Amino acid sequence: MNHTNTIQNIIRLEGDLHWERLLPIVHLSEQETEQKSHAWTSLFNEEEQSVLRERLPKMEEQETQLWINIIKRIELCLKNNIKADSEEAKLLAEDVLLLSNVLFQGDEALAEKFWRVRKSEHYSQEMGLYPVSDKVTYFMDQALAIHGEGLHK
Repeated sequence: MNHTNTIQNIIRLEGDLHWERLLPIVHLSEQETEQKSHAWTSLFNEEEQSVLRERLPKMEEQETQLWINIIKRIELCLKNNIKADSEEAKLLAEDVLLLSNVLFQGDEALAEKFWRVRKSEHYSQEMGLYPVSDKVTYFMDQALAIHGEGLHK
């Protein structure tokens, strides 16, 4: 059932099913599992790992749809040449901050640390996180830099 939900969420996000996204779900070698585990332990302490493993949205969960919608909205902004200083980007930044506050339960240091790791294609891949394009993370980073301070208060 988890795999089915994962596949549904991948299709929602990408509009199609790409085998290179599906194969890691179906088969994860012992070496890949060890590499993923090493990446987590090298980047986060035990307490942070516990919090992240418990709270991070997983592709097999229905709640992941909120994050998928944010990614899709950013992709629409990029497609329509909407800039990070726009009203649309402000709303996206606000949604990301609201969801992040729930996800990290107000732990801004952990949220910022995870975001730095998440923006790295290398670390995201090592940790087994769903790949998000550099264009999407760059747009969100800009939107948060422009609008984020006013939204924290």
